[in-house]
Amino acid sequence: MGWDPASTSYVSTKQSLASAGLDINYFSYYPNNFLITAIGRWFWNFLNLIGYHKYSDFVIGMGLLNYILVDLSILLLYRSLNSIFNKKISCLSTFISWIMMGFSPVNVIPYTDTYAYFIGIVLIFIVAKFLYSNTQKKKVAYTILFGLVVGIGYYIKPTTFIFSIALGIIAALFLAHQKKYKNIVILSLLFMLSFGGTYLVINQYQRHNSIVKVDYNKTFPMSHFVAMGMKGNGGYSLSDVKKNIEIKDPEERRKFNNNLIKKELSEKGMEGYISFLVKKQIKNTQNGTFGWGEEGNYLYQLFKQKGLNQLQKKQRKIFMFYKGQQVQGASVNWTGHKLTIQMIWLVVLIGILFSLRMNSFRIQLFKLSVLGGMLFLLIFEGGRSRYLIQFLPFLFVLSGAGMNNLFTALFDKYSE
Repeated sequence: MGWDPASTSYVSTKQSLASAGLDINYFSYYPNNFLITAIGRWFWNFLNLIGYHKYSDFVIGMGLLNYILVDLSILLLYRSLNSIFNKKISCLSTFISWIMMGFSPVNVIPYTDTYAYFIGIVLIFIVAKFLYSNTQKKKVAYTILFGLVVGIGYYIKPTTFIFSIALGIIAALFLAHQKKYKNIVILSLLFMLSFGGTYLVINQYQRHNSIVKVDYNKTFPMSHFVAMGMKGNGGYSLSDVKKNIEIKDPEERRKFNNNLIKKELSEKGMEGYISFLVKKQIKNTQNGTFGWGEEGNYLYQLFKQKGLNQLQKKQRKIFMFYKGQQVQGASVNWTGHKLTIQMIWLVVLIGILFSLRMNSFRIQLFKLSVLGGMLFLLIFEGGRSRYLIQFLPFLFVLSGAGMNNLFTALFDKYSE
């Protein structure tokens, strides 16, 4: 592993970031990655307890845990949608998630993408259980559980909060339509208390933990990620990161990033900025492999290992670059996985198009969630499809619903 997964996994296994050639201030810059590191540390302590002490044991163990989360996500999605919609939509959406995520070898990398994917589906599952609860006590319990999971999800990826915003809007509209204003207040209070309590507990744990020291004076402000999201392809900018590190005063750092935002808006103008956003949206959504080929060559080193059997060689040929070469500007291996998954991704997007005319409260929940996710990626750092993984559960639901809508219309037309 490399980049962020390397930093989190090394600290989880009690290795020094400096000895690994990584920035010792990483968690001060990005404190949002603390919780996944803490989870890794708990898992590392468990492995030590049962007699496993090697870093490779941790990598394999966390990889297996990641696949368990992905597989469990697929099962939970099926159960949830079977309750929220019907068996047809449930089967179609689950099949899409199985193809797009269940067969992806990069899920072996323990990082926040698959954790956020799992949390998104857990939230859908809780909503399904709430809708079909037959007692007030159960509804209260599921509301509290929802706030708890959102609180945990916020510290994994803050964007998991988008689904709860969408749900709040839809629930308020639905209950207001039925004139159940008291229910809006009660459910809102329960959620805020549960989420707020979880947030405060994790926040205090993060500030007083024994795993890694976080200096919040060095933390990159939100405006830093907005500024990066406005230049180039709207993605990561090393020059911006270096400049933010050089500026020691938090207030001066905020001013610097605010000035960058103003500069980009001034230079692009309204028309130029809209054109930029259109191109960025394409970058955000175009790649059905979710951009893992852009993550650095550490994913491809195993291709060059000697002593591989025929099955291992075939797997690498399907999922990796041609002859294992992963250099800047290299051609993508379109002979295997990338071509196949891109064709499937196109079908998924077409399915989403056919969901646009569906207007039930339940389908609107997923539309709002996707809209919120897309807006977030347009405003903040994005520019590649890997960031889309956290919103895939909602996209898969819309695609399954759209395909069902299309198949039903075609069946009705040709059965006349």
